[in-house]
Amino acid sequence: MRRRLESYAAGRAAKPASPEQIAELQTLAERMLAYTPSKSPDDYRIISVANEAFHRTIYEAVCSPRLMTVISVAVDIGVVARTYYLTGK
Repeated sequence: MRRRLESYAAGRAAKPASPEQIAELQTLAERMLAYTPSKSPDDYRIISVANEAFHRTIYEAVCSPRLMTVISVAVDIGVVARTYYLTGK
């Protein structure tokens, strides 16, 4: 469900995204790439923070509070259920 919602949001954000949002997405993608694969807990933290900001920037570009709420619930449930793990652990 999360994957479908995020793909839908990315498609909807493509046209209305501002030049600033596009630049921010590029910066965040480069930051994640620079620390992938993660070699330490600090690397993982940097990737996680950048990933969260990346997705939030996409959601904001969509300008749909309803979609942001639905995606937020889908992501928060995974975090609470601890379904996200470090690679190799």
